[in-house]
Amino acid sequence: MIIEETWTGKSGETLHLWNGHALMQKYANSLDSSAEELRGRELERRMIESACEWLHPGEILVKDDFGKPYWKNREIAMPHMNYSHTKDLLFWGEHNSQRIGVDVEHEREQLLRIKHKFCTAEELQFCQDNIQQILLVWSAKEAMYKAYGQKEIDFREQMNVWDFEHLQGEQTGQFKGQLLVDRTSFEFEIEFRRKSPYLLTWTLLNHP
Repeated sequence: MIIEETWTGKSGETLHLWNGHALMQKYANSLDSSAEELRGRELERRMIESACEWLHPGEILVKDDFGKPYWKNREIAMPHMNYSHTKDLLFWGEHNSQRIGVDVEHEREQLLRIKHKFCTAEELQFCQDNIQQILLVWSAKEAMYKAYGQKEIDFREQMNVWDFEHLQGEQTGQFKGQLLVDRTSFEFEIEFRRKSPYLLTWTLLNHP
C-alpha cells in the first residue's frame, strides 16, 4: 500500500501520509536498481517525483531560492503544497488557497541538547526535559517556517507557540503559534497527529 492514510484538516487542507519504502521500491523496480542504493537528495527527489505522479500526473515540482517547493507549470491553477520526509514516511499537504507547511519528526535525544536554540524561555520553563513536548515545539516551528518560506528565521527569537500545555499525551490536537517578521505578526493554528514513533505537524499561513 503506497498511501497509508489521507485525511482533511480543519481548514480544508488535504494531508497524505505515504509509505516511503513503497515509494522507494516503485522506483527501484522501474530503474532495475535496489531501493537500498537510493540515498540522500537522490532518494528525496525520486520519492517526490513518485508522489507527484500519483497525485498530479504530468506536473513537476521545483524549489525556489529558499528551498520551498512550487509547481513548475504556472499556467494552470494548482494547490499550494509542502512535504516532509524520513526514510520511512513521506508527509504531504495541500491547500487550494493558502500556503501550507508540514513536518514529520521522530523522537531523538539530540533535541534535548539543542532545545535552548529554538525554544523561548516560556517554552523551556514548561517543557523542561519532556522530549514529547520539546518535539512538539520543534515540529510546530518547522511547519510554521515552511508555510512562511521566504527568508531565514530565528526559531527562538521570532517564533513562539502556546496553548499546548493540555496536550501532553494526546494523540491529536491543535494549538497556536506566532511568527514575527519586520514588525509584522503572522498567527498560526497548528495541528498535529502522533503516529508512533513519529509526530506529524501542519499549519497554514494566515496573513495578518
